[in-house]
Amino acid sequence: MSTYRAMIQLLGPFTMTADDGTDLIPKSAKARGLLALLATSPQMTRPRRWLEEKLWSDRAQEQAGASMRQTLSELRKVFAAHPSLLRIDRENVSLAASNITIADHDSGLEGFEDRDFLEGLDVKDPEFENWLAGMRARHSRQAVPLPESGRSRAERPLIVECLTQVQGDRLAEVIADSLCVQIGESIAGQVQSRLRAQKPGPDSEADVQIKCQVVEVEGEAVYHIRAMHVPTGDILYAKSSTISETSLSLFRSDGLAQTAFEASELVIGRLASIIDAGATPLSESKLISRALPKLFSFEPDKIRTADYLLAKAYEVNGNPSFLAWRALARNIQAIELPDDDPEPLKAEASQLIARAIADGPDNALVLSLASLVRIMLLDDALGALDLARPAVEGNSNSAFALQAIAMADMLTGDKEQAYHLSRRSHQIAGASRYGHWWDLFHSLACISSGRYEEAVRLAESAVRRAPQFRPPLRNLIALYAHLGKPEEALRVRNRLMKIETGFSITRFLEDDKYPNRTVRLAGLLDLSRGSMRTLSS
Repeated sequence: MSTYRAMIQLLGPFTMTADDGTDLIPKSAKARGLLALLATSPQMTRPRRWLEEKLWSDRAQEQAGASMRQTLSELRKVFAAHPSLLRIDRENVSLAASNITIADHDSGLEGFEDRDFLEGLDVKDPEFENWLAGMRARHSRQAVPLPESGRSRAERPLIVECLTQVQGDRLAEVIADSLCVQIGESIAGQVQSRLRAQKPGPDSEADVQIKCQVVEVEGEAVYHIRAMHVPTGDILYAKSSTISETSLSLFRSDGLAQTAFEASELVIGRLASIIDAGATPLSESKLISRALPKLFSFEPDKIRTADYLLAKAYEVNGNPSFLAWRALARNIQAIELPDDDPEPLKAEASQLIARAIADGPDNALVLSLASLVRIMLLDDALGALDLARPAVEGNSNSAFALQAIAMADMLTGDKEQAYHLSRRSHQIAGASRYGHWWDLFHSLACISSGRYEEAVRLAESAVRRAPQFRPPLRNLIALYAHLGKPEEALRVRNRLMKIETGFSITRFLEDDKYPNRTVRLAGLLDLSRGSMRTLSS
């Protein structure tokens, strides 16, 4: 059999060309996707089942296997004149890696610096889309260039219309207006939006209408909130409840704050589900809704995917909150990849924070996220407080800002104040889609202030909500050991050994770079060192 050679281009349009000039790219999207998966795999080989899970993840195994056989038949025809480049057996599919060159920047591809990785490749499968987004993030420059200020934006902001209806006194009117504005401002902090009161007349140009009705009944205020996507009439959020507060103290009501947080989160998520990703002006809601679950997974590949999606979202309308979210991604990467040099990540996070604050100096979410990064990644408690306090002044119910101040207080030694602020932040946001994040951070405040039983309950809740979430498991192993629960500690150790590469009790106890700073500073490792040593056997 003759030995053939080929070159694959991954940056820009996906091409594979044999040394005799033959185009080896198949026609079907799934076959091209399979070829791309092989080209980017170690030794250019993968098990058939792994490929099926990336290309036909929504099908039963038998159906996926049948589709795989059909796609491999197509590939055999494409490679019929160059058979030595493709190898297929019952278990694996491979390309002849020793005879294939991957073209890149160093191979003379001038002019492709600003092109996407595997540009134009469109395979309709959620697992493949996630893989592709992650690969694009990994192969782009480590710090995606920040767009210059003042550039033109192709899409207009989301128009959010606030409407109130009141039956009662002036306080009821204030309640209705406050709820509407809190929800609208929370949406505007995450998706480029313009808030306005109801436009006079029967026609509305609004994309989203938030309607808050408040009625006083026997000394209580009954409120009903409804958010609607105006063009389609789809209901994005609806909730009714009562308010027992009879004074302006209600503005610090955790119930109202939780409702506003919940409403904005669900509105953005449901907008993404009913609007096509390319439709003006809502594609950024699609991108942010895909990015945040990956960011809060704390899994390295998914964080890279989230960063790529957030960079794309920023390109849509230049919302500075996306830069702040990307800074938080750098923060998480530095924590979850302790073997890597954190300095480049710190430098990128600082650059992203600076641009986000410059673009959104009054955006409470930007200030809050920037504050979290300053405290967690840069150990700058005073700088974090300088950012978080204006955010709280602008919105006393900002869960992110409250949590940032709590963490700064933990670092500066005011552990009781930290606990109470963290508890309020958790009460506001703990029921969200990312409740495991809020469980984790309040458990850290509990550990810092010596409330170990409460910390256990919160960490256990975080693990139930996100079983692959490693940070609360790290807290639990120290807490269980300290509280005299060796069987539970052993169970957590075994779980961490399965889901965290390189985990060991020795590393947990002795490696200063291991991400368990709070339990270390709280003295839990010293208090339970003897019992934890027994877990290493």
